[in-house]
Amino acid sequence: MQLLILTCQDDLHADAVIRLLSEREPAVEVIRVNTDNLPTNIDYSFQWASCGETRSNTLRVRDANVAVTNASVVWYRKPDRPPPHPALSDENAQECSVLEYREFLRSFPGFFPQAIWVNEYWRMQRYSIKSNQIPVARSVGLDIPETLITNDLDSIKKFARRHDEIIVKPMAFSGFAVGREQYACYTSALNTSDVDRIDERTLDYAPAIFQQRINKVQELRVTVIGNEVFACEIQTEPGMVENIDWRIKDVEDLPHILVDLPAEVCDRLRKMLFTMGLNFGAFDLIQDETGRYYFIEVNPNGQYYWIELLTGARLSAAMADLIVRLSENPSGDGDRLKPL
Repeated sequence: MQLLILTCQDDLHADAVIRLLSEREPAVEVIRVNTDNLPTNIDYSFQWASCGETRSNTLRVRDANVAVTNASVVWYRKPDRPPPHPALSDENAQECSVLEYREFLRSFPGFFPQAIWVNEYWRMQRYSIKSNQIPVARSVGLDIPETLITNDLDSIKKFARRHDEIIVKPMAFSGFAVGREQYACYTSALNTSDVDRIDERTLDYAPAIFQQRINKVQELRVTVIGNEVFACEIQTEPGMVENIDWRIKDVEDLPHILVDLPAEVCDRLRKMLFTMGLNFGAFDLIQDETGRYYFIEVNPNGQYYWIELLTGARLSAAMADLIVRLSENPSGDGDRLKPL
């Protein structure tokens, strides 16, 4: 079988899985396409007859001197934005090169229609959006904090009055740079006084997500790979900013502890992935003082290797196992494992 990985050069996740597969599954040929040098490191030809039948679908990686002849599984890991071809100096030509290669990457479901994806590209895009996740979470029995997306100030004020405190977070914007300084956009807490100071005009500038703030006693990153569930508690101190959003802190400085989730919660997470047609997801959950678990979000292409490094959890091994299992069940595009 051939495993095609779309990623970047500094992707430790891909490194670890490739290493395991080479040791345990020598029959698996791994072909890695890195976006760092995409315009100068691949040769390709994809052709269809007028009836739509595929006449050729060839892809060769120059520096590795390997070619895709029969991609059984595609893993869309973490490709970066492709660079422009280095021969181009005009800004418009550079932007054209970048956009065309980005679209090229998004075309791989059509290039290799018989391959099984770890997470099918377009399902992954759909369910990367938080509002698209909420109906699925509720359908499988997961609780969510009360959530509001609006540009109506009165609705936000009414929402804030129902809760001791609320939080606000961006829908997509993660950060920006000013000169050499990097700034990130994290979740922030708002009380009723903060809400009263909101200028109604600013609500039109960009959408945002408002949520009930849960008095959490446990924060969890739960990685589901196939049917395997790895729950890790990330401990933060109440009253500290990282208790609102643990990403504010250098994550390696926060205690990470592997924990067991109730079987019914694990089953709901598996069922949610199955309903979305995905085989992998990195879930964020929190638990309140009553023991109730709340679904916050799932990242269908989330990071997990740092948890393996800090806790020893066999996440890379589970991903390698999943890839082999998918390759052994070639029932067509979009195939996924059924929950236990």
